[in-house]
Amino acid sequence: FEQLKERRVLVRLMSYPGYPAGLRISIGTDSEIDRLLQILTKLDRAPAASMQ
Repeated sequence: FEQLKERRVLVRLMSYPGYPAGLRISIGTDSEIDRLLQILTKLDRAPAASMQ
């Protein structure tokens, strides 16, 4: 969550029945989708210590 916010991704903590800890990520354009995928890929490859 914080890592996405730091990268200027519009994200919000949400909860729904059955999903007590979810994220809502707002994207709209193809370039925003591409950027989000790049960010998520980088975060996925980051060492666990840097994810805190």
